Amino acid sequence: MQNLIRVFVFLLLTSIGVTCNAASAPQPVVRFENIMYLDNPIAQFDKDTIKYAKDPYRDELLLDVWIKTIPDAKGNYNMNRYWFRLKEREMMPVIECNLDAEGNVVSQKMHTYDVALWKPILPETMIEKWYSATLTYAHTNNKKLKRDLNKRSDSDYEGASTKSVKPKAKAKQS
Repeated sequence: MQNLIRVFVFLLLTSIGVTCNAASAPQPVVRFENIMYLDNPIAQFDKDTIKYAKDPYRDELLLDVWIKTIPDAKGNYNMNRYWFRLKEREMMPVIECNLDAEGNVVSQKMHTYDVALWKPILPETMIEKWYSATLTYAHTNNKKLKRDLNKRSDSDYEGASTKSVKPKAKAKQS
C-alpha cells in the first residue's frame, strides 16, 4: 500500500512540475500580425520582413511591407508586397502573388518602380486599414526599423526593380 501511495505522490508531483514548466515555457513568436476591422481580422502583415526603405528617386523613407489576405472558401490567398509612403497617403504595389491553400504560387506579378504606380489611399477602403495598421506598427517600432535600415546598404531594394526611367526633370524656365 505504501508503494502505491509513493507512486501516486510521485506521479502527482511529476505532473505538477510538467504543468508548471509548460506554463513558463516561452511562447512561440507570431510572425503575422492581424489587421482588424470591426473586431474581425481582414488581413495580416509580416512583422519579420516589415522595414523602412529609401525611395530610389525621392529623399524620403517608405514602409516596405508584405500583406497576407484572409483565405477564401477554397483556402486561396494573396501575398502582396507594398511600399507605403510615410508622409503622403500613397501606396505602390511591388509584388503581387496569388497562392493556393497549400501555399504554392499560382501567379505572380512584379512591378518596376514607376511614379505612375503610386496610388492614393482612399478613406474607408481595405488598403487604408492595411496602411493604418502597418504605420502604427512602424511608429511603435521606429527605432528598430531605423536601426535595421542603417545596417543595410543604400541600394537595398530587393525584389523591386528600379530599372524604369527616372522621372523627368522639370524644364528650366528662361
